[in-house]
Amino acid sequence: MGNNVAGLISFRMTGALLLAGAMANCQAGALAAPQLAVGDVRGLAVSPNGREVLVALGKVAWLWDVETGRQLRPLVGHSGNVSAVAYAPDGKSVLTGSEDNTVRLWDPATGKQLRLFESGGQVHSVAFSPDGRAVLSGGESAPAHLWNAATGKELQRFGSFGAYVMGVAFSPEGRFVLTGNLDNTTILWDTASGKQVRTFGEVYRPNTTPKPGDFPPHGIAFDSQPRWVSSVAFSPDGRFVLAGNQDGTAQMWECATGKESWRFGLGFPGGFAGNPITSVTFSSDGRSVLVGGRDFARMCDATTGMQVRRFEGSGTSPQWAVFSPDGRFVLAGGRQTAAIWDVATGQILRVLF
Repeated sequence: MGNNVAGLISFRMTGALLLAGAMANCQAGALAAPQLAVGDVRGLAVSPNGREVLVALGKVAWLWDVETGRQLRPLVGHSGNVSAVAYAPDGKSVLTGSEDNTVRLWDPATGKQLRLFESGGQVHSVAFSPDGRAVLSGGESAPAHLWNAATGKELQRFGSFGAYVMGVAFSPEGRFVLTGNLDNTTILWDTASGKQVRTFGEVYRPNTTPKPGDFPPHGIAFDSQPRWVSSVAFSPDGRFVLAGNQDGTAQMWECATGKESWRFGLGFPGGFAGNPITSVTFSSDGRSVLVGGRDFARMCDATTGMQVRRFEGSGTSPQWAVFSPDGRFVLAGGRQTAAIWDVATGQILRVLF
């Protein structure tokens, strides 16, 4: 992508230009051209080679070229908002999860849908297994589902119907699955057996009573300090698990023992003053943690939890944030914006929209 910040190119494109580009890429007789959402970015992913990025906007996931900032193609087919995206380890396929209760597998090179998985509830997060042979989803009113990516056959369920799984992740070797849940717990599962191995954190019991139709349920949304796990991640060596919380805290535990390594947030040095955390991830070398929340993206030391760098500026409003696989840049998006920052300097390299 190049490290010369002076050569920064800003690609602030209007909705009309984005839509025109999508229509130009659609072949005659294909699905109707998608409408560009004007709401928040709901999910982000970077291709394994770092050359493309995938952004969830409204009912469509959009692909961009990192080097040029050029929009490549839309992934069209969901009837509800796309809420999660992920790249396969080999980069040859991508996943999208949606509020339409489905997970879809796509060919990013052509924009063609390859497979559809029915989840039984709105989908909040998706992930590929490390070998790319299985796909995982977590969502509303349903257990986390594991499917065979090639056949679509369901392989395993983690939890029970009625559960609310907000975040999912695979351990580096694929032996374990991690779920972050609406009841404030983070649970480690055995991938093969589906059995619960360990629970991190404690069940949170809100001090309010829900009304019919409330979401999240159980009165959590109306509590004086709502708490639920919104995102989870494994460290690259599999020794630690990380969870980001709606109450603005993040916690890290030892995977083998369940012992808490550190916590930061409200009342902790380097914390987030109670701002809800929406995404957490490790750098590929495991030395840094990236935290995205309401109008912020921050890189923290993975050993201490202390802030190292902020990613902001140029009218951006980061909320979801991910590292590139090589750790050279950060992709973050939020309210009608998405941009790329240089990790070493914290300066913006590209504004995608």
